[in-house]
Amino acid sequence: MEVDRALASLAERQHGLVSRRQALAMGTSASGWQRRVKAGLWLPAGPPAVYRHASSSPSWQQRVMAAVLSGPPATVASHRSAAALHGIWAPDHVEATMPRRAGSRGGAAFHREELDQVDVTAVAGVPVTAVERTLVDLAAVVGDSGVERAAEAAFRLGLTTSERVARRLEELAGPGRTGVRRLRRVLGHRHRGRPAGSELEVRAIQLLWAAGLDTLVRQFEVIIGGNRYLIDLADPVRRVAIELDGFASHSDAIAFQRDRARQNALVLAGWTVLRFTWADVVHRPGQVVAAVAAALAA
Repeated sequence: MEVDRALASLAERQHGLVSRRQALAMGTSASGWQRRVKAGLWLPAGPPAVYRHASSSPSWQQRVMAAVLSGPPATVASHRSAAALHGIWAPDHVEATMPRRAGSRGGAAFHREELDQVDVTAVAGVPVTAVERTLVDLAAVVGDSGVERAAEAAFRLGLTTSERVARRLEELAGPGRTGVRRLRRVLGHRHRGRPAGSELEVRAIQLLWAAGLDTLVRQFEVIIGGNRYLIDLADPVRRVAIELDGFASHSDAIAFQRDRARQNALVLAGWTVLRFTWADVVHRPGQVVAAVAAALAA
């Protein structure tokens, strides 16, 4: 039937989902929809009145889309869900924002606010808060460290800039807005250097700055012998270079050779080079701090 093809087409664009409200709006009768559900063509997706096509596979994106569809029009994925959809947070929580006038919903964490159109976009077919608004909202539900990692990821991926985030933050700031001071704090101390090249670099700079080693600059550029190098973290005055070795960026022979040639060039130019891994920063932070402090004091 034509209506079934239309429903299947809509589901393809919505991670395998349709809401009962959408089905009725497309011409399905209430009894006709119930027959389709009883026949197993459409399966309950979790939230009330949201269904997934029997041929679709459950996924985290589908859970988020189900939360959006369970709300009234203008409901969008937000906070940690939005950050994950933008690729700056690990998929974990299912969160959405709906208009204040909406009633209660189950199955997800719903926030209530009237969103400006500038704060709404779509990612992979899911209505979601824009990156700048997502970072403002994220600051209300996670700590400084998480906000900084997400912000640096957004800057690194070219999704936004610190200036755009700061501007939207000030436009939204007002009485009752949670997280404003946290995001201001994160943006305020990141003026030194380019966006961090990885989450490992963010964790390292957080560790070292917290230990009082705050002369370090992210992604510092040096020119040696006509070659341009970006040092993960550097103290340009003392010529101390800190390289953070994540497996993904150093896992092939070409990258391995390039790293060694780069390190030799820095050493010959008078730099002290320290290298740390994820395990060092996360599991042996005291050793990292001590090594960097000793190099800076030498």
